[in-house]
Amino acid sequence: MKNAKTIPNKTVDLRFGNEIKKTKYSELAKQCLETTTVQGIPISEIRQRLRILDSLEAANVSIDLDPSDLSLFKKVIMENKWVVVSHGIVEFVNDVEALK
Repeated sequence: MKNAKTIPNKTVDLRFGNEIKKTKYSELAKQCLETTTVQGIPISEIRQRLRILDSLEAANVSIDLDPSDLSLFKKVIMENKWVVVSHGIVEFVNDVEALK
């Protein structure tokens, strides 16, 4: 992808009680992008999220995003309501926030 914005597809530990689940950044991003608010989102945003989700499916060592999708990607991740308290989530969000 030309001029792609790239974030490493790191693996972080998420703790669920006594269980630790190794989770890739692409999995965390996918969870955020597939979930919307109760009010829903317009079709234009659905299309853009699907384009980003396609990039996540192709992610191996890194997540490569089209520059036109970066703003929505960051917005969705930054505004997500997390149900787990984890250093891994903070690391992921910090890396997303640092994308330029």
